[in-house]
Amino acid sequence: YTSAGTRAGFAEATVSRQRVGKVGNMSETLYLLTRKLMDQMNVELEYQIRRSLGDWLVAPGAQAAPVQAAPLAPPGGAVAPAYPPASPRASGGPPPGLPPQTLAPSGSAPATLAPMPLVPVAPPVVPPSR
Repeated sequence: YTSAGTRAGFAEATVSRQRVGKVGNMSETLYLLTRKLMDQMNVELEYQIRRSLGDWLVAPGAQAAPVQAAPLAPPGGAVAPAYPPASPRASGGPPPGLPPQTLAPSGSAPATLAPMPLVPVAPPVVPPSR
């Protein structure tokens, strides 16, 4: 928590890699080095986020916190119309862009799950002060 009582979080991940020896094709070598670093960073960053910010994460199937908005009046005008709050997704499936979870039939190989997406917990809604 900050001095103002606001919840704060921090996660840091670092990776390094080096290549020693003759380089035949510089472009290919740099590409492979970069790809390996990115793979390594993905793993390390996910680990650090889960370790440092685990209390802030929610399971993929958890209900999302509602989003609320306060309409603002244009300068010298009337208050803008209020919009209804966002409704949760009806499909219940994973968010767009994430792979679906696949489960093996009972009695067969163990279930294989897609990587769990990291979803931050929404901060509490604080009405604007007047």
